[in-house]
Amino acid sequence: MGSVATFARTAADQRQIVFGVSPRPDQRPPFPAVRPATASVIMSAYKTQQHRFVHRGRTFHFVSYEGHAADAKRQTDATPPTWYVMLGGKRWAVTEQVGETELPDLERQFGAWLDTHVLFAEPAA
Repeated sequence: MGSVATFARTAADQRQIVFGVSPRPDQRPPFPAVRPATASVIMSAYKTQQHRFVHRGRTFHFVSYEGHAADAKRQTDATPPTWYVMLGGKRWAVTEQVGETELPDLERQFGAWLDTHVLFAEPAA
């Protein structure tokens, strides 16, 4: 058997053997690493919101996530945009995000949820 030099007659052929690229640029596909755009790829305009909330001396981190449509293929139900609290490296659903809720109303909802589900205390008045 011959060596690689036997099969690679030119520098371009050698490049093709060693690196797996075409010897001439006109033979290479344009931007092979970029997936062609399809109609099924839709970018969302949803903006994630974050809020730090101090309740009964502890700081909690709340994050809003975009809702998702139902997917029959994966057998998942539709989910609305929702506020989640981040606790122990996990997220826990708190309340649906309905439009632009005012900050005092949002904090009251967060406080009531924390009292019920995390702190097991009587809701603050």
